[in-house]
Order: sequence, then structure tokens, then C-alpha cells
Amino acid sequence: MGMPTFDGGRSGPGGERGAWRKRIPLLLSLMGLLGLGLGRMVFPGWAQEREGSLVERRRETLPIPTLPDGATWTSAPLSLLPPPDASLVALTTSWIAVPGPGPQVEWRTSLEGERWSPWAPLELEEEPVTADPSELGLSRRLERSGSLWEQSLTLLPGKTRYVQYRLQGGASPAPARLEVGWFFPSQTSAAARQRIERLASGDRSPDLEAQTEPISPLGSLATPRPPVITRTEWGCPDGQITRHGTLRYTTVTHLIVHHTVNSNTSPDWPAVVRSIWSFHIFDRGYSDIGYNYLIDPEGVIYEGRSGGDNVQGAHFSGVNAGTMGVALIGTFTNGLPSPRARESLRRLLAWKADQRDLVPYTAALHASSGLSLKVIAGHRDGPSPTECPGNALYAFLPQLRVEVLQEVTGSASLATVSAADFAARPLAPDSIAAAFGRELSQAVEAATSTPLPETLAGVSLRLRDASERELPVPLFHVSPGQVNLLVPAELALGPATLLLSRGGTLRAAGTLTLTEIAPALFTANANGQGAPAALLLRLSAGGAITYESASRYDAALQSFVPRPILFGPETEALYLVLFGTGVRARAAGAPSRVVTAQLTTTGEPGLAARTGEALAPHTTSLAVTYAGPTREYAGLDQLNLQLPRTLAGQGARTLRITADGAAANPVLLQF
Repeated sequence: MGMPTFDGGRSGPGGERGAWRKRIPLLLSLMGLLGLGLGRMVFPGWAQEREGSLVERRRETLPIPTLPDGATWTSAPLSLLPPPDASLVALTTSWIAVPGPGPQVEWRTSLEGERWSPWAPLELEEEPVTADPSELGLSRRLERSGSLWEQSLTLLPGKTRYVQYRLQGGASPAPARLEVGWFFPSQTSAAARQRIERLASGDRSPDLEAQTEPISPLGSLATPRPPVITRTEWGCPDGQITRHGTLRYTTVTHLIVHHTVNSNTSPDWPAVVRSIWSFHIFDRGYSDIGYNYLIDPEGVIYEGRSGGDNVQGAHFSGVNAGTMGVALIGTFTNGLPSPRARESLRRLLAWKADQRDLVPYTAALHASSGLSLKVIAGHRDGPSPTECPGNALYAFLPQLRVEVLQEVTGSASLATVSAADFAARPLAPDSIAAAFGRELSQAVEAATSTPLPETLAGVSLRLRDASERELPVPLFHVSPGQVNLLVPAELALGPATLLLSRGGTLRAAGTLTLTEIAPALFTANANGQGAPAALLLRLSAGGAITYESASRYDAALQSFVPRPILFGPETEALYLVLFGTGVRARAAGAPSRVVTAQLTTTGEPGLAARTGEALAPHTTSLAVTYAGPTREYAGLDQLNLQLPRTLAGQGARTLRITADGAAANPVLLQF
């Protein structure tokens, strides 16, 4: 049926102009029943925002000439013409690129066309192939065939009036054109924002609860779902149910974490969510917003894809069955989301893990992709290459898995460090570690035999490594606040999860990272600083050996300090015997570590203050005659250093040990 044409006010035979006026209300009513918006019918690029007026989606095609190697193409400035009350400008950029590293698309903006921001690389929407073939229309599927459809959503301040692009020619051909679009999501009213803040804080009065779409019966769950802002509450133009596609449901086995690659700041987060919805539908061609949930930096959780709990989204590289996708709004390549956003993420994932009886720190088969994935995984763990959810957020996932486990089980936090220097850093297999927490045991007990026991005072630990292998952990000592343990030697390197049980019940959990080498020295004060826990070995010309401590107790300081090292007769050899952990080679017959020892000084203390001059640091290298395990104690390493007589009377020195380039904690000596 064609739309009527008007003749500038002239009436046709039989008063046709008046007849059409009478039919317009009926036509509008019919279109409403069919779910068609007049703006969408007449102007396909327009969308109705519930918070305000019609939002025009404007588009420009920017042809790009063939660029010789090293040549630069710069577009003319595009005038965006935002309305005076715009809270932000949503800018979309799309192009078809050939596979492989292509030219970097850069952009800059201006408020008035004279002063410009620095050129910056355009951040891409990180769903590189397709969210799901069934999500896309025929034209979009053909458009992606045999090429890469790159797309970007950039959220700009509402006063931004101009944008400009540039590319530099290189080995790979530049795209033939850029498709640029922009729109101005309506501002969220003050009343709506106050309502969202109230709902996000958990304040749901009976009248508000009645307007909330039911998600699932949660009364039997120990972990409740945190407050979620529904689609109608954040102003989704489609309302609670999408009008662009059909709903499909799935049995959730994996929880996928994303970032949206937008700005980390905004004056209007609901408008940002509406912008992402619009981008996914009108630019990416999806039937709805791709994520099941979105979380803003204030910690507010928004319902994404319509349909409620277990609806299948479009976010995991075309293998979306079995997943729930959660996107943190912002870019988290170099920094973590806000504490409030991380708290909401933890609570949301804990609710779903509890509901589906998922073990968050383990891996399981994801049937849709055929991959073995962590139950809580990042987008980059899927079948397509992507950096999502950003390097910083992805590195946080091991900790997040443990926090979700703690939330679901009510277990305590377990912090694990080297037992030598107590530094929060990676640990080496077959090294001695200390785990700290609260109410870990109900008694104090120490191991009295070898091999070390795996249970003390009813407490046992298990360590699950990056390869999903889980091993019991030998124990030295347990107490209510600390457990000393031996990291098993057979574990794979990478992130690992430590689980503490008492009486067969999980009581605490923590995460740690296993690395090939992590040298640390024990110290006399048992804090990783100051005088080492070391011995001086004197070897006489006749072969007699005597030992003495390298530290002494200072009653005034109430701590151990370095004992002055005095050299004996010329015929006597002097060695420093240090004790540490994380130094030994892992496998029998493996090449020895390359261990170095250096003494450094900055001259006499106070010299610079008295004379105005400071001596350059002086370094003395020491011969390392042995570096490896002791025979008597599990996990304990020994280092023997020969001390040259030239050190006599040199005063305070700092000793620095490295093993295969990794540095141990520095300790102090006195000569």
C-alpha cells in the first residue's frame, strides 16, 4: 500500500483532501496496533526515545581514495549540530576492511571548529565477526561475507559540534569509505534519574514492584538477585519487549564479562544505555541490545536484552547459547572498573551462579562453541579474536571468580604471600607460602613429621591451577589467622585458586599466581626486611668449620639488626649462608638458576648532608657457590656466598639477590 501524496492544499474530486484528514487518526491507531512507529515508517533512521522527543539518526558516507604507502587522508570536518540540551552525542563509525592489519582510523573533535582535541585511534566495538547469524538481516550478512565489518560507537560530550577523521596509507589497503552516523539520545529527566537511583539502592515500594517484570522465582535461593533497572525504567525505546525480533531462551552454563569500549565518564548513564541499544539495533543490525545486563560506574545494573532471565543474548561471537553476557560500561584496557561497578558485577554473577549451581572458579564445556571455558569467562575466551573485556578487567577475572565463590558460599577471604618476605606477588611451585584469613582453624597445630601432612587441626587446603588440575596442599602450621603451606611442585603456571576447608566445609578461598621463579629471602625479624636470617660460615686452612649468626638482637630497638661481619686470619675463608624460597629449579636435572649477588652502598651515612656531595653507589659482586634446595626442609632454599676480604670495614651494605633475572627482597649487612 502506498502512502498518500498531498497536492499542496488542492482538493481532489469528491473532497479527497478532507477524506484523508478523517483517515489519519484511524491510520495512526492501526499502525500502533501493528507495533509500527510513524517515525520509523516514514523516516527509517529515526527512533522514539521514551524519555524525550524523536531522535534523528544522521548519516554521512566519506569516500576514501587509494592511498600510496605513507600518504595520509584527512576528511573534511563533519558538522554534528547537536541540540542545545543534548547531554551527549552518540557517534557511530563503520567500514569494511580486509583481513589483516589495516590502516589505523583516527579521529578528533572540536566544540567550535577552531580548537581540536589530539588525534586518537578509534576504539572498535569488539565483536569482530557477528554476534549471531540469526541476529542479522540478509543485507548485513552479505555485507560481512569475506570481509571484516569494523564498527565503533563513540560517546561525545553534548556540546561537541565537529568531528574529523584521518587514515595513513600502509602495506594493507585502506577501506573504500567510512560510514559515519550520529544521533542525540534524549536527556534522562531528573525524576527518572531519581527513580533509578532509588530502585538501584533496593527501594522498591509495592507500586514500583508491580511495574517490574518478573525474572524468576528467587525465594529459594541463598544469594538474591541485586536490584536491576528494567528496560522501561531506563527508557528503552522499544519498551519492555523488543519489537525487532523474537525471544529465544537458553540454559545458562557460562557467565561472560564484557566492556562496552566507551568513555568511563558520563553525565547521563541511562542515555548511554539507550545509545548502546540504538547502536546494536540500527548499526549492528541485531534484534535487540546484545548484552543481558549492563553495569555503569555507579554500580547501577540495567536489564539489557528483553525477555527476562535466561533469554539468549548476542554478545559471544556467534555462540551465544548457554551464556549470560554482562557488560561493564566503559573501557578497561589500562584500569579497573570502579569499586561500585565491581561490587555489582560480583553480586550479579553470584546470584546467577547460585541459581544455576555453577562453580565459579572451575572450567566446563561450553557446548555451543565446543570450548572448555571458565564458568566466569571473558569475551576474549571465545572463538573470535578480541581484546574484550580489556587487559585490566581480564586480569581481574581470577580474583572475581573467587569473590563470587565467597559471595555464594559465605566463605572468608584468603590472602596468600611468600612466607619469606610476605610480598603480594606471584609464587613459585615447590616454595613456602603463608595464607592469611579469619577463623581459619579452631586450634594451633604444627607438622611434626615428613612428608608434610595434608590436614592439621581439621584444616585442609586444595590448589586448583590454570590447567584445571586440583591437588592437596602439604601443611607446615595452622592457626586461626594463618596457615603456612608448601605450594605443590606439579602445578601449571598461571592463575590458581586456593581453597581452605575445615571439617569438610569450605571456609575460605583466595587466588594466587604461579610463576617459574620467585626468589625471596627469610629475615631475622620475620618481616622480609632488615637483617637476613643467615649464618656466617668460617672455613679454616685445616678444614675446620664454625658457624655464627649474621644478626643480633638490639634491646633498644626491640628488633634484630645486622651483626658486624669481621674477617679472621688471612688463611680463613668466610661465607654467608642465606635461606630463602622460590629459588630452586623445578625439575630434577633441570639447568641451575643463574643466581647473582651484589652488595651496594651510597657512601657514609650523612656525608651528603655535611659536605653537599654524595658518593656514587659502589657495587661489589659476590661469588655464588651454591643456590638450591636444602636437604632437611621442604621448600627451603639455601644460597652460599663467598665474602672477599676487601669488604672489611666498609660499613652498611645492601645485598641484592637475583635468580634468572627475578629479584628477591633486599637485606642489610654490616662490615
